[in-house]
Amino acid sequence: MPKSEAIELGVLVSTLAGLCVSVPAVWWLSHRGRGANLGHWRHLLFRCGQFGNTISLVVVLVFLAHSQLIMHGITKYVDYPFLHLLAFSLATIIFGAFGRGGSRILVMMNGMALTILWYLFGLANSP
Repeated sequence: MPKSEAIELGVLVSTLAGLCVSVPAVWWLSHRGRGANLGHWRHLLFRCGQFGNTISLVVVLVFLAHSQLIMHGITKYVDYPFLHLLAFSLATIIFGAFGRGGSRILVMMNGMALTILWYLFGLANSP
């Protein structure tokens, strides 16, 4: 494996590891009562951002597992809607702005990282 591929793989793995830690951390921070001061609509929009981050992270992990299965010839290629997933992750950044404190920053940063990942995955799979 060339050095540049090893660096790219290391960046991807560290980004995914950070996301797998910070997405549950947001749920933990928001359940500690810090979201009690938010209005109903702000709380609802912030929860949408949390759910969006969780769903997007799960789909990223499924996409990566599926790509490994394709590489080993176990399954066939499925066309993922990268543009829709990118827009979905971008929306979580906006919804995360309605939170409060550290959980707001984490939701917005997770949304940004997931948006960048979907953009890069879309570029890698474009003809």
